[in-house]
Amino acid sequence: MKEENFLNHDDIHGEENLIEKLRENPVELIKEGQDIDPEKLKEDYQGEIVVCDAYVDGIEKTNFDPENCTFSDEKILTIDHHSPVEQFEKDISSTNIAIEFVKKNGPTTEGTIVINHTDCDSILSSLIMKGILPPDEKFGEAAISADHTGVENEIADLLQSLQYERDIEFSLKNLQLLLEKKQLEPEAQKLFQKRIDEREKVKETVANKDFKEIDGIIYTEFDEKIDPTLLIYQLPEAKIILSFSPLLKDPDLLEARMRRGMSAPDGLSLNKLDITDFDSNWGGRWNAGSNRRGGGTKLSSEEYIKKLNDILLRF
Repeated sequence: MKEENFLNHDDIHGEENLIEKLRENPVELIKEGQDIDPEKLKEDYQGEIVVCDAYVDGIEKTNFDPENCTFSDEKILTIDHHSPVEQFEKDISSTNIAIEFVKKNGPTTEGTIVINHTDCDSILSSLIMKGILPPDEKFGEAAISADHTGVENEIADLLQSLQYERDIEFSLKNLQLLLEKKQLEPEAQKLFQKRIDEREKVKETVANKDFKEIDGIIYTEFDEKIDPTLLIYQLPEAKIILSFSPLLKDPDLLEARMRRGMSAPDGLSLNKLDITDFDSNWGGRWNAGSNRRGGGTKLSSEEYIKKLNDILLRF
């Protein structure tokens, strides 16, 4: 890693500049899934492998570098806040780790950068590690908004709105347009506006008290998927927040998306609750999770909340 190859923020100009850099040094997008098999990664890629914003199975058993907040073995380095260790049970995102890493060590100029999803944190952390984006604190703030607080942030809202396109180049191009205060591409603008509308819908839901609560678990039901992170700062009294919506692949099933609320008791980690006892498709980390990747649930929202509350009472 050589810091002199790092792209300064002042270098961000010209519609094709960052895209050309990405094409010259691409980020690898692999299949989305719950965990990443380290042995398969080593079979698929030669040299150093840097995994951003995705959990590599068993990585917490390898070498931990407390200065850089990274885990590594002989080939794999993780820039990731998903590992089930106490160091990451706080408001930190992979982008924050990437920013500090690149400031100290420079970007990754050799080896392979790998991500398995394309939300705000994955896009920013991987592009910062590649040296395509600078280690600017505004990107760290965006990742915290997207992952933890839900406060309004244009960068976060744009990249979150584009994540299901699973197109790194598309996300980067429109991020650059946003940073340059230029018009987004039509499809990106459409998706971005949908995210803004989603924010407004959440505000209306809170203003109208159109939600239900059981012992600090606050939940809402929507006709379409709503990011529960947007509710966190709107509902500071919540211990846990859930949003339910029909699963896109099968509307007869419910997608449950869960976030740890601002009033959660100390020590409450969602991934340490026995949620999979009643929802085998659930997966997540200390402050967030869902059953989307697993395939949703047949339970009604009321049944789901009752079972979750029983577990929370035992906690």
